[in-house]
Amino acid sequence: MLIFDDTFPLVLGIAPRRYDEHSIAAMAAGYERFFERNEPYALLYVTPGDGALPDARSSRLIVDWLNSPRLLDFSSRLCVGSAAVVSNGAARKALGAVLMFWSPPWPLRAVATVNEGLEYCFDALRRKRLLLGPRAAVLRRVVGEHVRHIL
Repeated sequence: MLIFDDTFPLVLGIAPRRYDEHSIAAMAAGYERFFERNEPYALLYVTPGDGALPDARSSRLIVDWLNSPRLLDFSSRLCVGSAAVVSNGAARKALGAVLMFWSPPWPLRAVATVNEGLEYCFDALRRKRLLLGPRAAVLRRVVGEHVRHIL
């Protein structure tokens, strides 16, 4: 997983193409970088268009990490909004179904496009007065540069 925080207070996470024990550990380590800042943020999580869905073992590791006390503590206190960009319609519906039964303690929305995710995150940041108008255009451009090769 790649995490870009050059867009802070928007954090951009790019999911691994394949989930396994190593990529999930790297994902957890990546989150530590912005948890250490201890400042409010919005997270835009982008899945590559050709990324594989996690298998049962990887899904279990992800759920364990999502329910870890550290992630729950920092995310519930600091995350003002999170958008998961899942371009695959079936995968997005599956995530939506999961969210019907599991509610994270931070705002999370499954979206189809990066632009839709950016708007959701920008709205969350604006509501908390963490994003001024001109900065949104700069963030949109930088995010576009980061995701151009993975979609």
